Amino acid sequence: MTDTRLLDQGNAPIRFARGWHCLGLAEDFRDGRPHAIEGFGTKLVVWADSQGELKVLDGFCRHMGGDLTQGEVKGDHIACPFHDWRWSGDGKCKEIPYARRVPLRARTQRYETSVRNGQLLIWNDPEGSAADHDLLPPELPDVMTDKYTPWSWHVKEINGSHCRELIDNVADMAHFYYVHFAFPTSFRNIFEGHTATQFMESKGRPDKAGAATAARTRCCAPRPPTTARRT
Repeated sequence: MTDTRLLDQGNAPIRFARGWHCLGLAEDFRDGRPHAIEGFGTKLVVWADSQGELKVLDGFCRHMGGDLTQGEVKGDHIACPFHDWRWSGDGKCKEIPYARRVPLRARTQRYETSVRNGQLLIWNDPEGSAADHDLLPPELPDVMTDKYTPWSWHVKEINGSHCRELIDNVADMAHFYYVHFAFPTSFRNIFEGHTATQFMESKGRPDKAGAATAARTRCCAPRPPTTARRT
């Protein structure tokens, strides 16, 4: 036996937060091609139909597992590169060119979409409940006009960390001093339903001159439901 406390490494969490998740700028997906997004422990396929409406499905064809992100957009549907099965944004297979009929149970996972402030959001719920549109972020007046500079979307992959762990920052005041070189002079959190709002004022560390400046922040982040449920 040892008196040393051992860390329980456990298993990486596989449950992703219930709510709306942003995938990127809406216009980036309206180029007539399928797009691959790594999310929720799998791959998603994103495309725009003939009306410009954005659709999101599980990225793998339910026929034989073909990668839909390597397929083609044909009309309103995404076509699998293996056998050309045509999938609609409602998750149903609509056409199999070489078959007389489509199996009634030919369905796949779909994600409800919404475009807010020029950004594509999709609803995720591990229990499969309908999307809650009351939880969508508010529309920002004039955000897509020349009153604002255009959105700039950058992607950075973070390995070895689950997105739910980012919520820890909301309550972690101490890390600002060591990670961001900022000494908090005022710090408080307000939790309202699914939203956590952080108010912080800080000053830069004198031993890290130039690395940080005094800051006043108001950061909001959704948080996972606190009720534990089996999925």
